[in-house]
Amino acid sequence: MTRRVFLRYVLPLMALAAVAITGFAIVRAGTSESATTADATSLPTWARDIAQNVAKANGDAAPTKVQFCLTTPAKAATVMDEASSDTTSQVYAVVMRGDFTMYTEHLPPGVDPPHADWIMLILAPKDEGVAGMAAAAGTPNTSALGAMTDAAL
Repeated sequence: MTRRVFLRYVLPLMALAAVAITGFAIVRAGTSESATTADATSLPTWARDIAQNVAKANGDAAPTKVQFCLTTPAKAATVMDEASSDTTSQVYAVVMRGDFTMYTEHLPPGVDPPHADWIMLILAPKDEGVAGMAAAAGTPNTSALGAMTDAAL
C-alpha cells in the first residue's frame, strides 16, 4: 500500500475509529447550533470538539496553530491531492499544526507510527461529521482554500 493511498483512504477511517473508540461522538445530536447553518467567522463547538479529539488521539492535545475556513469540498480536495466536483455545498477545512504522531494509523506490528506536522480535517456542517482527513510532514499549501481564520481548541 502506498503512502498516498494510506493517507487518502486508510488514515481517515482509522481516525474516525479512534475517535469513536475513545468515546467521543463524531456526530452530536441535539446541539444548540444548527447543523445546516455554517458560519465563516467562528468554528462551531461541534467542529472544535472533533478537531481537539483528533489532535489528542494523535499525540498533540495542544496544537501550536489551528486555522479554519468555510469552503467547498472541491477546494478542500485540492489541498489533500484528491478530486471533488462538489462546488456548491460548504465544509469547514480545519488545519492544525503541531507535533503529531499518527497513532490512529493502522500499521503492521513493529512499525512505528509516522510523524506529521499538520492534520487537515474536512468537516461537514450538514451532519456535523468528518468528511475527510489528511496529514503529513512539512507545510500544507492552503492557498486554494482562501482566507484562513485562527481558532483555539
